[in-house]
Amino acid sequence: MSEVIENTPTVVIASRWSRFWAFIIDAYVYAIFMIPAFLYSSLYDKFLLNETTLDLTEKVALFVYGWVIFFLCQGYLLHTKGQTIGKNLMDIAIVDMEGKQIGLLNIVGKRILPVMVVGYVPFIGLVLPMLGYLGIFRKDKRCLHDLIAGTQVVDASSKSVDSDKSEIAESTIEVIPASRWTRFLAFFIDGVITTVIILPILMYTDDTQIIFDTGEVDLRGLAAVYVYLGGMFLLVHGYLLHKKGQTIGKHLMDIAIVDMEGKPLGLYKILGKRVVPMLAFKIVPISGNFIAMMESLFIFRKNRRCLHDLIAGTQVVSVSASNLETNERESFENFSSAPENICDLTLASRWLRFWAVFIDLLIAVVSVMPIYLYTDYFQKIFGTGTADTSDLVAVTTYSWLAFLLLNGYLLHKKGQTIGKNIMEIAIVDMKGKQMGLFKILGKRFLPMTIFVYIPLIGPCISILNYLFALRKDRRCLHDLIAGTQVVSVAVPRSLDFSTIE
Repeated sequence: MSEVIENTPTVVIASRWSRFWAFIIDAYVYAIFMIPAFLYSSLYDKFLLNETTLDLTEKVALFVYGWVIFFLCQGYLLHTKGQTIGKNLMDIAIVDMEGKQIGLLNIVGKRILPVMVVGYVPFIGLVLPMLGYLGIFRKDKRCLHDLIAGTQVVDASSKSVDSDKSEIAESTIEVIPASRWTRFLAFFIDGVITTVIILPILMYTDDTQIIFDTGEVDLRGLAAVYVYLGGMFLLVHGYLLHKKGQTIGKHLMDIAIVDMEGKPLGLYKILGKRVVPMLAFKIVPISGNFIAMMESLFIFRKNRRCLHDLIAGTQVVSVSASNLETNERESFENFSSAPENICDLTLASRWLRFWAVFIDLLIAVVSVMPIYLYTDYFQKIFGTGTADTSDLVAVTTYSWLAFLLLNGYLLHKKGQTIGKNIMEIAIVDMKGKQMGLFKILGKRFLPMTIFVYIPLIGPCISILNYLFALRKDRRCLHDLIAGTQVVSVAVPRSLDFSTIE
């Protein structure tokens, strides 16, 4: 990037909005490292006691720590590209008036230190830096620190447009915006996943209960919660976001986040451009809630781009309709779609699968009625919330025997339960072949049964399992685990009623 700027005779001044969001992103980066130093030192205790003065040693330590963090986070990018992390994400850079890079020492010595020194001057130090930022409204958009250092902030993304124009023209593909329903369902699935992540905090800590009871917030506890949530978000969604621009919900609904040319952005740009700005809005008291509500209403625009899309320069598109990431998706498409060598394989409709499950559920209820009528098993559970181990084993054994007696033969011979037999659908492998009873039980039923018994998470996984039926290939979680699909086995009927006497 630096070479492009150096060799470019003309430069494009960075927009005010891009500079503003770069500043917000850098503030978040700085806060990530400064907040722990505040919470886990004597500064936090002084804050609780309303002590506003700091010892000289504390001031020196905080000053040194702040500069160390600054150089560790921003030093390399500033020296090689004239960018902070925020400027890098927003594709803008600091250059001299000829469009050349000036290096880290010049940026710090000419651009940062003079303003910092002025900041220590009584009274003037508070007013002058604020006035300095108003220079952004000049025609050349140069703030006070730019005028002092002889620098300007330029758009680094537009420097290679001419040289790469042909490549962009060739590689740019037409993209189709994701429908509102698919985005809503993806959001709902991600919401269920987030609920599962949050449940341990609600169940095994008292931070939330303290807030509800007293209205007081423990900043240390709150910081720990945010670190946990951020870490879990990256563990759950990080890989997909970086590789495909998808959360789990978006992956299941076959939609993805891309830039305006249909190209993936990568994890860091998605977080920096799309997530951080909205977090900045939402932490603003009162107005943050209204902004969050308004942000969702942007989905009704013609191009369906929400506020975070407009800020980040992104769009959410249908992966299958836009034919994105063809090479990366070949294995997935071969895995999920109907096999090429089976010309008459038709996926079962969602309604047929629903009614088959409904019929099987009614049969299951009837089969356990004797337990309800002639034992006190359910009364114990409803009354005390617990059951004896011996009773649990006996009921589980009875339930499995009833299931096998009712459905075992059909599952082994035709890949059908009674409900699926009535609705003329069947479980087959990805080649359209029957699997047999033992494979269906071992691969399809047992894994989900084990998941359901996991405390707290079990019910959420059960709900998610059936939401997978909304995928394009209609394969639920148990189908993906077992490598199965549910297909229609109905025989087309073409009777000529005119021959009937």
